[in-house]
Amino acid sequence: MILEPITLHIDAKVGDAFAIIKENKIGGIPVVNDAHELLGIITNPAICDSKNMNLPVSEVMTSKTIITTRDGKDLVKAENTTRTQN
Repeated sequence: MILEPITLHIDAKVGDAFAIIKENKIGGIPVVNDAHELLGIITNPAICDSKNMNLPVSEVMTSKTIITTRDGKDLVKAENTTRTQN
């Protein structure tokens, strides 16, 4: 579980995400608003598919079926809850 992830603001550009992913050797970055609420995630494959590094991350991020949990949530319980809701 990552407690303090690197995040990007919804106004960031694909090029910003590319630089952070490359520098930190990570596969994706949560995208948040001013209140630090999760809006989506931008992943390495989404960046690679984008030819325009000036696009807003909001145009290439995944924003559907994002599942979050509170600190300390048991991963097995979370997985089982997710399966029963789908």
